[in-house]
Amino acid sequence: MERCSLWLTKEEIEPERLKGATVVVIDVLLATTTLVTIMERGARRVLPVESIEEAHHLKSQLDPSSTLTGGEQGGKTVDEFDCSHLLDDYMPDRVKDKDIIFLSANGTRAIKKAKNAQKVILANLRNVNAVADYLNRESTERVYIICSGASGHFSMEDYVCTSLILS
Repeated sequence: MERCSLWLTKEEIEPERLKGATVVVIDVLLATTTLVTIMERGARRVLPVESIEEAHHLKSQLDPSSTLTGGEQGGKTVDEFDCSHLLDDYMPDRVKDKDIIFLSANGTRAIKKAKNAQKVILANLRNVNAVADYLNRESTERVYIICSGASGHFSMEDYVCTSLILS
């Protein structure tokens, strides 16, 4: 990687700067850890959303028999969703070959704001070595690392994950 920029919160994201870049989104305590785990457990796709309304709208466009909604809003489970934000709700027998529409207060919003990027990679403490290896292996000219933060504030665990990737 030739150049790496770091944004410490999702509020710092400038979407127009991301065109053609590789973006690494980090939300260690929820979204990126949960979404990567859901994929490891056999989900077909994870579809991050920014609002409850967007989740319902997207679900109405997909096959209801193979789509689940999940996540949290403000740290609380969304009552009308199929699943919460906790990993126990995403066991392999429940998510295998399903589309998972997921909402979180910080991480999914950061992922959505990064949509102009050429590639979006989700990083967490469990896959930090794989992400670092990928970035070193690819001849990526521009990399942006985005810490999702917590409600507009700096998040130490996201920064620790960033430090591990860069080291």
